[in-house]
Amino acid sequence: MKNLSINLTLILSCAALCSGNDNIPAPAQQGPILFTGATIHPVSSAPFEGFLLAVEGRIVKLGKKGEAPLSPKATRVIRLEGKHLYPAMIAANTVLGLTEIRAVRATRDMIEPGPVNSNVRAQVTVNPDSELLPVARSNGVLFALSVPKTHGLIAGRSALMRLDGWTWEQMTAKASVGMHLSWPSVADPETARNAKQKKAMEDSSKEGKKKLRMLAEVLEKSRAY
Repeated sequence: MKNLSINLTLILSCAALCSGNDNIPAPAQQGPILFTGATIHPVSSAPFEGFLLAVEGRIVKLGKKGEAPLSPKATRVIRLEGKHLYPAMIAANTVLGLTEIRAVRATRDMIEPGPVNSNVRAQVTVNPDSELLPVARSNGVLFALSVPKTHGLIAGRSALMRLDGWTWEQMTAKASVGMHLSWPSVADPETARNAKQKKAMEDSSKEGKKKLRMLAEVLEKSRAY
């Protein structure tokens, strides 16, 4: 009975320590928001002091200081004098959301076994509860192009993901952005400096040509399909 009590205590302690991410996704914007007084850094022009109007989660108007914002009724005004507004950053070619701890195999979902994985869709593998997502958001990264990796030829399809949402469906901004492959390298043995290096480059060249033939076969089958 004493051992049972100790085991139960340990189980409850472990359950308390293994709680998930408590970060709650932000709700949808309820009404128009007008940001005024900030130095705005747009993508297409030099920074300027002015206002930014957001409606339904989208920027609908930018204006310089002194211009009339022409905002809708019931607009919430946030004054940002002395502060700066920047566009959200996108983490490109990343495994954010596909892996958590590199040293723990069970948390690495960015690589599938086998040389050809054209069926892989990155968005369905993204973990919405990843502890890395709120860290990225707090540093201004609001989107990520999650890209699968490969030890072979074709890794699969990447996806542009919002770093906020309850599920991967909510987080997906654009699925199947591109098909990613690792192009085989073919060494030229004639450039070797010695016999040992030439042998290694010949072996590497044979392997590279084998992968190129495999890639050509995959593309031919895809066209036929």
